Amino acid sequence: MRAEKRWRYILERPAQAWFNKTLEECLFSDDPECQFGEYQELMITYFCGRAWECGNSKSLDALQLAKKHIEEEYSVVGILEDFANTMVLLEHYIPGIQIYLILYHHSA
Repeated sequence: MRAEKRWRYILERPAQAWFNKTLEECLFSDDPECQFGEYQELMITYFCGRAWECGNSKSLDALQLAKKHIEEEYSVVGILEDFANTMVLLEHYIPGIQIYLILYHHSA
């Protein structure tokens, strides 16, 4: 959504600060596009774990712990909006998955 190339042909572009907003700035602001409701809570609490601070999805400590767990414990974390690139990345990390991904690419 924030990729500037997606906004290339749209006349009413957001301010440059909107494109440069970090994850932390987005999650802890009151901007409507940054409020994910229950989905934000699910993502942060899932990756954060069972620590006490993970119970509050609005906690900066929970966000930092979730990011730490992603960096240290996951080889690949993809997003549905960029599914094709996630599949390419998986091909590099998990050699045995290539057969399944080839089948996916041909069926898509």
